[in-house]
Amino acid sequence: MIEDRTIKIRTGILFIAATFIWLIVLLKLFVIQVIKAEHYQKICSKQSTDKVILKPRRGNIFDRNGNPLTMNILSYSVYAHPYLIKDKRETARILSRITGKSEKYYFSLINNNKTFVWLEKNLKIDEIKSSTIDNLNIQGIVVEKKYRRYYPYGEIFAQLIGFANSDNEGICGIELEYNPYLKGVPGWKICYKDGKGNLLERPDIPRKNPVDGNNIFLTIDKDFQTILHEELLNVYKNTKADKAMGIVMNPTTGEILAIASAPSFDPNKPGDYPIDNQKISAITDIFEPGSTLKIVTATAAFEERIVEPDDSIYCENGKMRVGDITIHDAEPYGTLSFSQVIEKSSNIGTIKIAQKLGKEKLYEYILRFGFGLKTGIKLPGEENGIVHHLKKWNLITLAQASIGHGICCTAIQLANSYCAIANGGYLLRPIIIKKIESPEGIPIQRSKTELIRQVAKKQNIEKIRRLLRLTVEEGTGIKANIEGINIAGKTGTAQKVINGKYSKNDYVATFVGFFPVEKPKYLCVVVVDNPRGRHHTGGYVSAPVVREVFKRIINITDDTSIYADNKALYEKQSVTENHSLPVRKTSKARKNSVAISTYSYITRMPDLKGKTLREALNLTSGLGLNIEIHGYGIVYYQSIRPGLTVTPGEKCVIKLRQYN
Repeated sequence: MIEDRTIKIRTGILFIAATFIWLIVLLKLFVIQVIKAEHYQKICSKQSTDKVILKPRRGNIFDRNGNPLTMNILSYSVYAHPYLIKDKRETARILSRITGKSEKYYFSLINNNKTFVWLEKNLKIDEIKSSTIDNLNIQGIVVEKKYRRYYPYGEIFAQLIGFANSDNEGICGIELEYNPYLKGVPGWKICYKDGKGNLLERPDIPRKNPVDGNNIFLTIDKDFQTILHEELLNVYKNTKADKAMGIVMNPTTGEILAIASAPSFDPNKPGDYPIDNQKISAITDIFEPGSTLKIVTATAAFEERIVEPDDSIYCENGKMRVGDITIHDAEPYGTLSFSQVIEKSSNIGTIKIAQKLGKEKLYEYILRFGFGLKTGIKLPGEENGIVHHLKKWNLITLAQASIGHGICCTAIQLANSYCAIANGGYLLRPIIIKKIESPEGIPIQRSKTELIRQVAKKQNIEKIRRLLRLTVEEGTGIKANIEGINIAGKTGTAQKVINGKYSKNDYVATFVGFFPVEKPKYLCVVVVDNPRGRHHTGGYVSAPVVREVFKRIINITDDTSIYADNKALYEKQSVTENHSLPVRKTSKARKNSVAISTYSYITRMPDLKGKTLREALNLTSGLGLNIEIHGYGIVYYQSIRPGLTVTPGEKCVIKLRQYN
């Protein structure tokens, strides 16, 4: 009986204990599932799911003709959790087959129980294998893909476009200025995690797709930019200058067709170059414009009826005292017409006109032409330049300012002021962005020509253009002249200020030119900072650079209106020369050959005469000819007569000349 009672007591105690424990469990479950349900749901969700950020693809940058100046290169990063990999030998074999690296290499990395090891960083593979790695589903192997920015033209567009870092953020240039448009909006996705930490996607789980960045189309022409970059690099190296910078613009629209400086840098490897090379020097560097500013004095004088082109000015035989300084001319001139003053770039003649004009009026016109203020071009780092307030002007300041000293400007200010001369007197806002489009091609922003102000009457601007044409035909800008092309322009040579004093050894050589003078379509400014060697003037150093830029532009444009107006004479000469071409003997094989029409069309020599170089190259592009080019302008001679059949690799000489 005692034993039965003991058993009953023990059973009761056990039951009570079990009941108590069960009640505690039920209470805990009630707390977890009811009272603190939300708290524990968050913990559970955090442990079992993960929010993965989906990076957008950065918008690309194109030139005005749709040529891509940036690219997004797909790359993969692969890492492993070796302790989770079951078949390490098979995993190494699969990775080797995808990347081409040895199986032994990968096996050595994963044959351990480490928690983390990198296998590849920024791996680039072809499109066929990319689908394989995208679908790689091996426990313990994690694949991340992202787009890396690539700049196919390297140094040519480096300063203008800039570069973006690995976080998809623009660092300088267009990439920085238009970063909000280019970088896009990140998305996200929720993934479940299994017990081993692997991410599992399901179609019913929330997801927000990223919005790719917008595409930007510049006003820049890829070919013009290449030409300008190469010519600036040549003069920079040949003259051992500190720097060379330049701009090509369309003066009637304000569009920038090319903007560059040397030395540059490679945006694909920016860390290998000095950070100063990243600046867009044409808008950030200031310099004294020298005699290129004389057009402001001349325009003001015409507008205020101070002088006419044929008026005589005594130039003091090359030396004149102003206050306590002596002004010199490059040559000792006596009496010159005002046209000759500009043509020969006489400092004394210009100063005498400025003295009649007065400091108030000269100051007004300097501001009218946009000096001392930013042009408003939408690029980072533009400087104002320096124009001292009128209160600080005296007789010496007036004299210096009239010939471009004591004033500092940027290359873009100088180019824009000359655009006003070229287009008939209208100062425009420079344009660098043609349009911005969404990834689907929907227009977001389009640029339009923007008028700032009219600087002078059209008839007075035409007088200035004629003077600038004389400067290139017979004056200091003669080295910019191209026969058959009516180029107008102005030279400038300024001493650099070193330690507060004008240096006798350091100069800035400048030339601004545009053509055709009757209806300008292209304008170019070239500034060479501190050229070393035999010559240091704008006429000797910078004018030839502008000439070469223009010659190369002429050879790639199809616009015949840029040539001197004498079409009838050209056509007459062209016909005569066609008849005088050496007759090329045709072999019997060619005479007797019969070809399918398509084949015959492809292999017959087209008539290139009267065509521009670009048109000629387009017509012969499918023939596989070895083209040899002589001259510039319009084709007037081809060594293979039109209509003859040709074979790939055959040599054909093409001769070009100006349109007159």
